[in-house]
Amino acid sequence: MTHYHCQSILLLLMTSCITNVAVAAELRSLFPLQAYTQNVTYWFPENSPSYNQPLVSAELQQRALANLLAQYFGGMPTDASPWEERYVQTHLQPSGAGSIALYIKRKLDDFDNAYRQKDIINYGSNYRPHGIQWLDTIRNNIQLVQFNKLHFQPEQRGITITDTSVRVLPTFDPSFYSDTIAGEGYPFDNLQETHLHLATPIYSLGYTLDGLWTFILTPDVLGWVPSNSIAYTDKAFIHKWRQAAHHKMAAIIDDNVSLAGSKLSRIYKQGSIGSLFPQLDDQHVLIPVVNDQQQAVVAVAKVHPGKIHSLPFTATYRNFSSLIKRRLGKPYGWGGLYGHNDCSSELKNLMLPFGFWLPTHSSQQPSQGKIIELSDQKPEDRLKFLASRGRPFMTLIHIKGHIMLYVGNTAEGHPLTFQNIWGLSPADRSRRAIIGEAVLFPLLLSYPEDKSLASLAAGAQFQISYLDQPTYLDELSTKENGIHPMRVGNSKL
Repeated sequence: MTHYHCQSILLLLMTSCITNVAVAAELRSLFPLQAYTQNVTYWFPENSPSYNQPLVSAELQQRALANLLAQYFGGMPTDASPWEERYVQTHLQPSGAGSIALYIKRKLDDFDNAYRQKDIINYGSNYRPHGIQWLDTIRNNIQLVQFNKLHFQPEQRGITITDTSVRVLPTFDPSFYSDTIAGEGYPFDNLQETHLHLATPIYSLGYTLDGLWTFILTPDVLGWVPSNSIAYTDKAFIHKWRQAAHHKMAAIIDDNVSLAGSKLSRIYKQGSIGSLFPQLDDQHVLIPVVNDQQQAVVAVAKVHPGKIHSLPFTATYRNFSSLIKRRLGKPYGWGGLYGHNDCSSELKNLMLPFGFWLPTHSSQQPSQGKIIELSDQKPEDRLKFLASRGRPFMTLIHIKGHIMLYVGNTAEGHPLTFQNIWGLSPADRSRRAIIGEAVLFPLLLSYPEDKSLASLAAGAQFQISYLDQPTYLDELSTKENGIHPMRVGNSKL
């Protein structure tokens, strides 16, 4: 190869790199937050007469807690818990559109680039499209035939013994769409389903050929987890755990909280806001650990004072603001990637200490409250309704692909929200102004920093949901049907 040819190739490569960088710069920018104070005390002053007043009745919180415990641990045949036979059996259809085997096959097909359009090709971390060999390796490891005949088996019930990611397929390899598409590329790993906290009940449905992955059912998610992140629960464990949970339950109310042995000689695990455990006293909780037979065993863990609180945490401005203060500025994590929250997990984890259970996916979360449909209203009318009818900390705001919590109004009368959001975009969604963290953020018709960005209130869908008017109260009374819809996908806002 001549010197001239080498120079030409080098120039071509440099031009390509510069072009890609330029495209990325056009697609992504940082949204300036300087004008939006993140000082919790500014928004929720401690001298306010309502600062310590309950936002809902103690009775409502107790009933919400009963619903939460039913979702997690069951106890009644109709509870939507992975420890209950009826709930599990509902997902074990032997054939047809609802079968587990077909569900997994469709997920495999979703990542087969041979059938994908150019703008939705699956790429690896090296920016190269995933090849058929990559997918075939995963496919052969799954053994789809094992899912053709499934029946409930009590010994397949289990519990997570560490925080863990739930994956769409049994691999930690990421899969991205091209980062030349606005809102795609890192951090949107399409194989990331969600994140589970330590001590989440599960049901095991199958395994990979190498045994490294287990396909599980949770209270509202299906997916693959590392096999060493779960342990199996016998009747004695489940009985003891349920009794302890119904006696007294605690929530972690800070992030990165160590769970240590009683003499601090061993650090068992780490908990964060959204982690729930049976509570012994102000500094001790029960956690599941695993023995040599991969069976769950109850252990006692010590927690630093002030890091846990009995459920339900009284719903007041003081208590909500104390948790939000600890979350502000924490990075956005698509599907719980790296243990960070996305929009739906941020609210799910925030509401759990107060006894309110929310499904994993943003599209399902409004179902827990009375829904007011405002999609046919103009953006300005939507915001006026929210500012006048919103109930602080009890009102979810759902738009397509995103969810927020109404927390009050600004001095100018604009609705203020708490949310974990990736970014804003213009109406044509051609680029992103990245926020990328948990923020207190007003809903405006336009933002002075960049008036070309579309309002979050201007999309085709706009719903609010009142969590203090829960839809599950009748279910708690009648127990006719406790089955909740499964998660259908993630959002990328």
